[in-house]
Amino acid sequence: MMKKLIIVTMWLGLLAPLPAAADCRFGDPVDVEDIPHQMLPLIEESAYASLDELQQTTGEVTATAYDLNGDGRSELCVAFETMQTCSLGNVVCLHLVLDTGGAGTILLEDTPHWLELGDGADEGWQRLVSVTITGDGERRTPLIFDGTAYEQAE
Repeated sequence: MMKKLIIVTMWLGLLAPLPAAADCRFGDPVDVEDIPHQMLPLIEESAYASLDELQQTTGEVTATAYDLNGDGRSELCVAFETMQTCSLGNVVCLHLVLDTGGAGTILLEDTPHWLELGDGADEGWQRLVSVTITGDGERRTPLIFDGTAYEQAE
């Protein structure tokens, strides 16, 4: 009985119109092979798989670079559109924003359809917007920097 339920759910998910792929809608594209090696443990811990494993599954991993705090060094936004990192039917996929200084830090771990730049800055960091497609349209969640990481604005 469970197999039939799963098959029907997956089949119905294929009929529903899906939004655009997981995306970081800001910054310059970065070849995944050029992601700094010190970032790989952060990526692998969040995605529960190595970057090599993720690239071998159905889907893709993309990255962009953008200086979010004006210090002259770009942060990385990594979008994981793979079978391992997206929920079925919704294409809501893992996104990371990483500070590339030193050993690296996760500034944001979120599961929207895409991330984009918001208006203004907090603590010198560009605001972001997490966008998710719902049955009622887009849900836009403003994200602000709290001094150590991005969080939902109140």
